[in-house]
Formats: sequence, structure tokens, C-alpha cells
Amino acid sequence: MAQRQWAHGKPMSYLTYYKHRQITDNPQFTNRFLSRRFADSEGLYRKNLTGHFGCINAIEFSNNGGNFLASGGDDRRIVLWNMQDALSSSDPSTNSKNKNITKQKYVTLRGEHHSNIFSLAFDNQNKHIFSGGNDAQVLVHDIKTGETIDVFLHEDAVFGVVVDPSNDNVFASAGDDGRVLLWDIREPSHHGN
Repeated sequence: MAQRQWAHGKPMSYLTYYKHRQITDNPQFTNRFLSRRFADSEGLYRKNLTGHFGCINAIEFSNNGGNFLASGGDDRRIVLWNMQDALSSSDPSTNSKNKNITKQKYVTLRGEHHSNIFSLAFDNQNKHIFSGGNDAQVLVHDIKTGETIDVFLHEDAVFGVVVDPSNDNVFASAGDDGRVLLWDIREPSHHGN
């Protein structure tokens, strides 16, 4: 199926849609946009995003429109998906007409945990991903470079990570050690406070 295009020749992204909606606030524009997005997304109700080598324990959409999806699991890796690409591409499991279609592209962040990943969170500007895992660590990853920029330690597995909605430098983590810890990434981690 040929992908429908807007006046400028490319599918409209969610971000462009939201900007246009804020300017015009036209319900007909919203209906037209959604109709075209769903029509362009063959197999939308089941999209097979393959990139992990084991059980996936954590999944999180990015903030401000959900342009990215991060996943993490037993393979200790964080995979970052571009949702625009994922929705507009086909894969063999959803398109029986052509079995030779390539899988969706994704980025694997370079920093890895030493064990399973259980929790993920984006900061409010989608510049960092925070990941918590069975290795009693919270890793802070730079999305642009894929590198780990800091490590914060618990005494046991970390099952929850959340970023303060009003300050990207502050996050909380919760673990099997029975503690909720508040952290400020502007301060060097003291590994095991």
C-alpha cells in the first residue's frame, strides 16, 4: 500500500499535528489527521517490534507526544524505537503480501545493566532515559549519544524509576531494599547512599 502524503510530501508527525491543532483548534483537522494516520498504519493493532533477545520487562513512551518508545528486559539492553518509523513501516508478521520487508529500525543504547531491566523513564525533555534493574542500579543514559552518563546504586533490585515532572534533574527510584530514594543528577552519585 502506498503511503499517503501531506502537501509537503511526507507523512505528518504527531508533533506537527499537535502544533497545528494548537494554532487552529479545528475538529475537522483532527478527524482528517487521525483518519490518515490510521490508514497509513496497516497492521496498527498489532505491530511486531523485534529487537530484544529475551523477555521484555519495561516499556515506556517518551513525553510530549510519544515520538519514541523505549523497551528493556532480560537481555540487559535498552532499545529505542522511533514511533513514526514503526507505524509507517510494515513487517512480515502484519503484511502477508510481501515476506521480504525489512524489520523496523531501532537504536540500542550503549550502556547496559549487569542483569535484567525492570523500569524505564524519560526525562521531560526526552534527553535522558533512566533505567532500573536487578543489578541494584539506576543508569542515566544520554539519548543522543547512547552513553551511560551516571550510575546510582540501591542495596537491592530497582523496580521503579520516575522523573520529577517539574525538574529533569530530580528522579526517584524504588527497590526491593524497601527504600524510595530521591536523587539529583547534578550531584555526583555516591554509589550506595
